[in-house]
Amino acid sequence: MIRILLLILIFSTFTYAAQVTWQNEPAYKIDIDCDGVEDLVSLGTIENDFVIKMSPSSSNVESSLQFGLGQSSRQDAICGLTPKFESYASDAEAQKMLFDEVFEGYRTGKQCFDLNISGGECDSITVFYNHKTKQLNWWRL
Repeated sequence: MIRILLLILIFSTFTYAAQVTWQNEPAYKIDIDCDGVEDLVSLGTIENDFVIKMSPSSSNVESSLQFGLGQSSRQDAICGLTPKFESYASDAEAQKMLFDEVFEGYRTGKQCFDLNISGGECDSITVFYNHKTKQLNWWRL
């Protein structure tokens, strides 16, 4: 049973990776893991979605997130068809004010930045690096 589940997981990961069309150049540069080294954001598309992928320099563990394009009914989507990237300083105090807590693995400091993804009239999506899991996480209002 475990072998079957493992094969399904490997196959689904392979299928996902094969379907994404990646841009040749990095879409954005940001120090998301607070180590003073810029990390490259790769951008890909798959059907009506886009994927961001990073390998933060402090861990070299690849992490990716998939979001919708032009789908205002989805919480994990932007309303427009082209994602726009910005960065801003990580701010645990603002997170505490918004959510009454600071997310596990979230760090702040003068070298820590969050990635803001916007497009269209929807609220933007904020991506941050979880230092505990070594993966990208996201939130939106």
